[in-house]
Amino acid sequence: MAGKQMQLSAAQKMVSDYNEACNDGDIHSLLIDAQYLQNIISQKDCKSVRFFIALENGLPKGPVGLAQGHTLVLVGVDADGKNIKRGEDDTQVYEELAPCPPQCGGGDDGSIL
Repeated sequence: MAGKQMQLSAAQKMVSDYNEACNDGDIHSLLIDAQYLQNIISQKDCKSVRFFIALENGLPKGPVGLAQGHTLVLVGVDADGKNIKRGEDDTQVYEELAPCPPQCGGGDDGSIL
């Protein structure tokens, strides 16, 4: 199974390290409505969710791609847009998503998505 629950403090350290290494204009996080994830998860036979890294409006003006060592840290967000933090052992924070390559999936038609 790809991904594992992690301690809140470890997640905070990973995110802090990344934010310190970024430029001011770099993306620091991405947000999705929980209903969209539930819609994906509720599909028949769905056992996991893959997060693709993609370009929104064509090619960017800077370097492209994430070097090995980058990951996503997933945490719930409440109706006010605040991260849900309920203490070290009660907060649902996840990481260690399976990277592509080597686990790229692809469709039956040979496409990547």
